[in-house]
Amino acid sequence: MERRRRNGCLIVLKLLLVPLVSVYSQSFVYEGCSQEIYTEDSTYDNNLQSLLGTLVSQASNTKYYNISLDTSGNDAVYGLYQCRGDLGGRDCQNCIRNAQRQIAQVCVRTRGARIQMDGCSLHYDKVNFFGLADNSVIYKTCSGSQNGGTDFYAHLNLVLSGLQTGGFIGGNGFRLSNSGDSRTGYVHGLAQCEGDLSLTDCGTCMAAAVQRLRDVCGNAVSGQVYLSKCYARYSQDAFYRDNSSSDHHHDDNDDDAGKTVAIILGLLAGVALIVVFLSFLKQILKHGKG
Repeated sequence: MERRRRNGCLIVLKLLLVPLVSVYSQSFVYEGCSQEIYTEDSTYDNNLQSLLGTLVSQASNTKYYNISLDTSGNDAVYGLYQCRGDLGGRDCQNCIRNAQRQIAQVCVRTRGARIQMDGCSLHYDKVNFFGLADNSVIYKTCSGSQNGGTDFYAHLNLVLSGLQTGGFIGGNGFRLSNSGDSRTGYVHGLAQCEGDLSLTDCGTCMAAAVQRLRDVCGNAVSGQVYLSKCYARYSQDAFYRDNSSSDHHHDDNDDDAGKTVAIILGLLAGVALIVVFLSFLKQILKHGKG
């Protein structure tokens, strides 16, 4: 009985230590499914399952990957994933694995599908879409609150300008931009292209996404616009890791880490109290039987 209790406590501890960023980065944004259906256990089905398995396995090694199978036949399938530029390998793979599970549920046996999570995207189709510039709008959303204040809109303008014309981080179609201070508040922005776009096409796509953000979310305190091959978003809350500088983001990360540790310690204390209570109850039962 005592061994079972210890094993149970170990399981609880492992669950408590799961990184919170993994859960956050896997939140759902949107999905799209084609109309054409493939037959279960068909050649296309087998090709697709093999392709998806390869994408998931690669996600711990690189933030972008594409693959095509059977391209000379009638059952060709093309697929790629893209993880947000600030995610580590484990978070990226967890996000893509979750995206694979969800896309199988919402796009049942369709020959084309795409799903966007907060931290990653997964896309496959029967036709080759790699490297094709496409600035059409797929999805957009803006917050309902529109009382950011003068300081907020000044910071927002700087952030959007940075996303539109700033340099790429690591040369891989990923941009971060932020503005503000502890007195006037912060605005955080992020933009990213699919890894198969040239830097020229990526810059054009980002400029289009940011302009659409200005047009449709200009008075909102947060907004997201997803084009076919890139996206841009901003918020007052820090929603990404900024490892490229030593500014206030590190302070934000330290605060988040401190909060996480405090939560975990509180939960551990709760578990310890339960163990003590069960041991105390066991002793009472023993004396009662005596």
